[in-house]
Amino acid sequence: MEITAIIPVFRRPENVDQIIEALRAQTVPVKVVVVNTANAYQGNGADDVWNVPFPVGAYVRFQVAAYYKGLIYYQDDDLLPANPQLLENMGYVVMSRPEFSIVGARARNVNLEPPHYKHDDTRGPFCNNVKGGCMMMHRAGLDLVRTPPADMPARCDDIHVSLEMGRGLPVHVVDPSWEKCIVNLPGFNRGFVSDTAHYDEREAYCKQWLERNYNGRG
Repeated sequence: MEITAIIPVFRRPENVDQIIEALRAQTVPVKVVVVNTANAYQGNGADDVWNVPFPVGAYVRFQVAAYYKGLIYYQDDDLLPANPQLLENMGYVVMSRPEFSIVGARARNVNLEPPHYKHDDTRGPFCNNVKGGCMMMHRAGLDLVRTPPADMPARCDDIHVSLEMGRGLPVHVVDPSWEKCIVNLPGFNRGFVSDTAHYDEREAYCKQWLERNYNGRG
């Protein structure tokens, strides 16, 4: 099992060393990659650091994956993989699934009819959208993802990848038990808790993607 963990740094560089330590403690070897937006992270614990000198949007974390192989694990810099078996367990599920299937700890389904995103439908295990805070996929599956439109809001990158890989169908898998294996760190959801525009942007992008791409298969 070959796993590369990609951590995008967004306003919480103080959490990154703790996250790297937890990834090193996993029961399977993990290559740790930091996507260092605006050079916020100054540590040296990662295997690779991609220094991005200016904010370019969260989608860069998926572009970085093109240089790796095997399984790709993504997590935000406000979450800690507290269970040392988490990545191994997720990896076995990914390997049992098709290349277009993502697995993760949290979901929010994109409904075909409005409201598309601004709802409370977080049911699993099968869904069409995995939240990007904790997700794993085949590296090869990212080859199915088309470049997002220039007008895609920066905070819709995980939605774009989920919908593109599964073509809007409920082919991704979320295991609720994995949510118990991750711990919120200081700064969790910083910038989102009081920002209602976050949900408005996602609702609008889901509508846009469905209008452009949905092929009518249920």
